[in-house]
Amino acid sequence: MSFDLFKTEGEGRLSVFAIAGRQRFEVRIDPTRGRCETLHNGHAIPDGNCQLPEIGDGLTLEVSLVDRQFLVAVNGHPVGTAYTYRREARREWNPAPRPLGIGSSGLGVEIGNLRVYRDVYYTGPIGWPARWGLDNPAKLGEDA
Repeated sequence: MSFDLFKTEGEGRLSVFAIAGRQRFEVRIDPTRGRCETLHNGHAIPDGNCQLPEIGDGLTLEVSLVDRQFLVAVNGHPVGTAYTYRREARREWNPAPRPLGIGSSGLGVEIGNLRVYRDVYYTGPIGWPARWGLDNPAKLGEDA
């Protein structure tokens, strides 16, 4: 999910949720303090805090669940490193009826350019270095 966050009013926080099975991730944004914090199942993710730039003309937030990794980027720059979570056994898997969410507590916000990408496994998350076939085609051998 990707969106632009514009002006804010009041004091409080914005929360962005991403859920995969029993894995619940949250990004808490506090524009008054200029900070963000990431959590996994209610616990802080090491290396998951960031200093936010002034919202002013807006900022872009991206939240991704890709290959059992949780990634966050602000204005195209990764927040910490990719956080890897364990694979759930098929019998434990329970798809979330609402896998993504945005909520606010005491904060008035304006959100624009909301985009949700699903099952786009062949493209790379913005801001994360990787070798992708779309950017640099890979030549397969005769036995591939």
